Amino acid sequence: MHPVVKFGIIESLLWGCAVGAFANGLEKITGKVLLLSACVLVGVLLAVYGQIYQTGADAWPIYAIWAALIFPWVSISRFFALWVFWLAVSNVALILFWFQADISDHSEFGWGICLLLAMLNAMGLLAREVGLQRGVEWLRHRWGQQVLWLVVVVPLTIPSLLLIIAPSIGGGLFLGAIGLAIGLVVGQYYFRYRRPDLFCLGLNVSSVSILLLAFLVTNLGTDFEEAADFLLTGLLVLGVSTSAAFVLRRIAGSLEHHDV
Repeated sequence: MHPVVKFGIIESLLWGCAVGAFANGLEKITGKVLLLSACVLVGVLLAVYGQIYQTGADAWPIYAIWAALIFPWVSISRFFALWVFWLAVSNVALILFWFQADISDHSEFGWGICLLLAMLNAMGLLAREVGLQRGVEWLRHRWGQQVLWLVVVVPLTIPSLLLIIAPSIGGGLFLGAIGLAIGLVVGQYYFRYRRPDLFCLGLNVSSVSILLLAFLVTNLGTDFEEAADFLLTGLLVLGVSTSAAFVLRRIAGSLEHHDV
């Protein structure tokens, strides 16, 4: 297929979705979905452009340009799913920039990318809270709160886990562990008293459980060469998971008067 044909098809679909979105109105779900499709097609157009005109350049500028180009549409969409999509594209751009620009190799804080990702996503969660305080109704989607907290906890848990099982690799793992400790304390208060959410509290408990299990297995010196090692590990997993379930049941009981 000739490049002109490829560009023509993608751009026709892109502008068709964009025009259709504004013609239907951004207050309707049809318009919102069409605008989301247009934003996705911008990325497809950039990908095809990079495939046809291969320059050997890194991939992170494509994602950065993608995020920049669709931001005006995102900012007027009043569609939380599109904001989450934009944040995902921004996350990928940051990850690729960190590794393709060799920052991880020339920095003593190679794993600092996890902390940066958590901070970026936490800013999204904070922006949502500010919007809710100002009465922005389209932000009142609990799944959005849950997704945003997930992408805060997971990046912070990774360096904390590595600090336990492979502390010698360094690279800013300790900063990630400090960030996780702060995040869990703030998140436990926020999702229990300000915006009660059992799923988010469950993420906190799961993170602590994973780190506790890793600490126990590492310090018991199991090498998994004998059946007893597997049996002991299985008992530890059972004990930690049972304790986590008990804690979550207690939390759920205390939140019964909330809409959880």
